[in-house]
Amino acid sequence: MQEAEQEEVNMIVSYHPPIFGSFKRLTQRTWKEKLIIRCLEKRIAVYSPHTSWDAAADGVNDWLIGAFGDDIQDKKPLEQTEILPKGTNKRLSVMVSEEEAKLLLTSLQWLGKDQVYCENQNSSNVGDASGTVKLHVSCKAADLSEIMKELTRSGITLQHLECTDSAKLPSPGFGMGRSGRFRSSISIETAISHIKDHLGLQHVRIAKAPGQTELTSVAVCAGSGSSVLRGVKADLYLTGEMSHHDVLDAVCKGTSVVLCDHSNTERGFLKVVQVRLQDVLKSQVEVLVSLQDSEPLKVM
Repeated sequence: MQEAEQEEVNMIVSYHPPIFGSFKRLTQRTWKEKLIIRCLEKRIAVYSPHTSWDAAADGVNDWLIGAFGDDIQDKKPLEQTEILPKGTNKRLSVMVSEEEAKLLLTSLQWLGKDQVYCENQNSSNVGDASGTVKLHVSCKAADLSEIMKELTRSGITLQHLECTDSAKLPSPGFGMGRSGRFRSSISIETAISHIKDHLGLQHVRIAKAPGQTELTSVAVCAGSGSSVLRGVKADLYLTGEMSHHDVLDAVCKGTSVVLCDHSNTERGFLKVVQVRLQDVLKSQVEVLVSLQDSEPLKVM
């Protein structure tokens, strides 16, 4: 914070949110409250993109597995992010006449582009009816009431009305953690050398699986990887921290574990973000990476 004040910055992008638990009031009782008040007094905004950077394509986990460079293939998220199409979660389908469909396509324009469309029906699937179409509406649950009002207001005879939940779709490249296979097997010593170079560390902690000589696969999770890595099949886990029991469990199942301390697996990504922000903002905003920020745990 002192560094931010000295540099007279307008905004701090903090990977870790300074506020972890919620506050109902701000006083001078705790160091976090004092820090927040200090930001308010100095008119410094704080933005913390932790979870989004964790899951983003080309985010912190892609950067972390990048320690192994082009030696990695078949890279993918450990926990795939799934999203609802266009943010909708409901799908309404109803049989209407062609004239009714035209009216509804106009009256429901407020829902947005491509959220309302018609499917032509022929006599083979709608009996003897002619000029009948199936109207499909993708929407949020909160919009259903207004849509039903519009159907009723338009004098629509509701036939075969269906309302279903929209299926979530995988978002390619997005998700927590990353895994990959080495193009050719490497030794644990070579892997550790790559990790140290990438993270700029002199020391890491290693729990080696008994009898393991070569690595063919790796799974990584920036920060605390216990929950994301648990049960993942890989020859090597790379993360910042894991519980004692999770490390023992992994080693007993044939997976070696490299721990680099929590923020050491995240901090280097800030330089990547600096370049990206500079490319977007050009010369309008100066983007600095803190020189004072460091891992609180030291090896002595």
